[in-house]
Amino acid sequence: MPEIEWFHPKTLSEALCSIKEKSAVPHAGGTGLLMGGLKRHVLVDLRGLGLRYIQEKANCYEIGAMTTYTDCSKALPRENILAIALGQAASTPLRNRITIGGSVAIAPMWSDSTGPLITLGARLKLAGDDSRVPIEEYLRELEYRKASIIEFIELPKIGGAGYYHRETRTSFDYPMFTLSAFAGGTSPRVVVTGVRGKFSRLDLAEKALTGELSIDEAVKNIRLEFPSKMQASAEYLAEIAVVEIRRCLNKLVGGQR
Repeated sequence: MPEIEWFHPKTLSEALCSIKEKSAVPHAGGTGLLMGGLKRHVLVDLRGLGLRYIQEKANCYEIGAMTTYTDCSKALPRENILAIALGQAASTPLRNRITIGGSVAIAPMWSDSTGPLITLGARLKLAGDDSRVPIEEYLRELEYRKASIIEFIELPKIGGAGYYHRETRTSFDYPMFTLSAFAGGTSPRVVVTGVRGKFSRLDLAEKALTGELSIDEAVKNIRLEFPSKMQASAEYLAEIAVVEIRRCLNKLVGGQR
């Protein structure tokens, strides 16, 4: 195996130069590299850049990219669906290592962070760019993920009721799918992950939350495409996902009355 070359930058600009000029791989918690195998042998250590923090602001939480799942689950309000999701994810040792920035950048199909972040309208600050990128746009557009570093995530503070479900055989297993929903204001969101294309916004379920459709009408017309997995067939996953969506809508619509 070729020798691994490490870079230990002191600033984000140094880290970004290493990634762009040397095709180096950002190293945060390291779990993604173990999962996917090390295809390139130049690593940039992000631990010295001061990106492990959660700062509460007037309208949002600013979450540094090196903040771990455990950090998020403890610091965010208990009812926040991101805190709920990350507090259930994986096992305790992994929650102590997986970083929120790395999870977004790699975005595996089974990620527990993707659904809640999309549902809550999170935006990303990338190093070297002062703009904010909606997380849906970042995940859809490969160009954003090329030679970039997530600096922090903006998680809006929004009032309303949330719902999170991870479908697993055991508590520490990868979820076969996750369901995240938020009912608040005029723009509710319902997101399923684990489907083909990694995630799907369910506009019919969202219309049920606003009252434009009945729950029966929405659920009857929802069509989800899952890849078959070791744990279950695509047909089975689609069926139990719809059951969980109905349960979610019943709870959230009932809670708004």
